[in-house]
Formats: sequence, C-alpha cells, structure tokens
Amino acid sequence: MVQKLTMPTLVIAGVHDKQVPPDRVKAAYDDIAAADKVLLDLGCSSHNAMWEKNHGLLFRASLDWLTAGTVNGEKAGVVRVGY
Repeated sequence: MVQKLTMPTLVIAGVHDKQVPPDRVKAAYDDIAAADKVLLDLGCSSHNAMWEKNHGLLFRASLDWLTAGTVNGEKAGVVRVGY
C-alpha cells in the first residue's frame, strides 16, 4: 500500500525505537512513491520521542513540514537530527 502513496510524506524514526525498528521505517520510506518525502532520523530517541529530550527537534521538524513542506530546508531525503 505504501507504494501507492504519492502525497508529500514525513516519516520519523527514533534510532533507539524497539517497537518499530528504524530499518523497517527506512524500508517503508524507500517504498513510498511520493517525490517529496523526508525521513527524519531522530538520534537519542525511541518510539516515545515526543516525551524524550529531543522532543523539540521532533516538534520543530513536524511544524516545518506542515507549514513549509520541508525539514531543515529539505523536501526529500534523510534528515539526521539530535545526534
């Protein structure tokens, strides 16, 4: 189903996520058909990133994506933050 996704998409992977391993998130990201897609690689974070120390980076990236369609100026690719 992900291969049919053509709308701009932000995908987030916490490097220490044990519920949804980052390599599975990357595989899903690779399968998305959208031209504008960003994988936010969130360092020092788990599945509960919104309650952890890097939550500000997560919130900022989400806000940027929703308002500007970019994360750190990128419309596509992997953006690493919080390392």
